[in-house]
Amino acid sequence: WLERNPGQFWLHVCWCHFLQLEQSTNLLLLVWELALKDNFWVCREMALDELKEKDSLIISRFLPDIQKMAISDSNPSVRKAALEILSQIQFKEKKEILLRAMKDSSLAASSQAYRQYFVEEFDDADEKRKELEQDSSNDYQSILAEYYASRQGKESFDWFKAKLQQPEGSS
Repeated sequence: WLERNPGQFWLHVCWCHFLQLEQSTNLLLLVWELALKDNFWVCREMALDELKEKDSLIISRFLPDIQKMAISDSNPSVRKAALEILSQIQFKEKKEILLRAMKDSSLAASSQAYRQYFVEEFDDADEKRKELEQDSSNDYQSILAEYYASRQGKESFDWFKAKLQQPEGSS
């Protein structure tokens, strides 16, 4: 029954106080494994949300699935949740996955990828930041504001000053 109906089981587990299952680690890992592959996107997102609270050892057990979800899941909120989890751990393909996710059609997912790329301070992060600054839409302004707010110095002050002096409605 569990293998044929993982989504229903996953929802039942959550409703029955998911954390009580932590006493049975093997069952918990099986539920996560099935829920991460469930056809119902809410199940996948809930599984990812629960994984966010776990240590990197548990997360790394599901790393291939999470990486795949971050790039190619059919639901944008699942892709974003997967990217949030990937931000918690270090792995070899991180830069490549974030670069691909920056091109995501979902603003939420691509924003998460940019946010993490800047936090990681990859060698070309300044170049990516400048690309965002040249973007004529205001889609990524909050990402840039977070970036500059986390920095000190004249460059950050100048960026905020310029934004405050811009006429309303311009980027």
